Amino acid sequence: MFNSGLTIIELEGVSNSQKAEQILAKTQIFGGIGSWNDSPRYSAYKLGVGGEFDVSTTDFFNQQVILKKKLSSDKKSKLKEKKDE
Repeated sequence: MFNSGLTIIELEGVSNSQKAEQILAKTQIFGGIGSWNDSPRYSAYKLGVGGEFDVSTTDFFNQQVILKKKLSSDKKSKLKEKKDE
């Protein structure tokens, strides 16, 4: 999953916004049955790395939120530019 996200970064002829949208889609790990927070959380707890798991998961989630907001803002700006033309 993460390797495919890295592969997207290296694509040529694709805008950064398109890359970001593809990366978000490929690395969606929150929500749904069998999501990131199900058994991996328990496994991390059993291995004694629950705290690290929680920090990493929170950081990853926060970065996804930031990227989604940025993409949304970019789309709104482009729509406004087209409207103003």
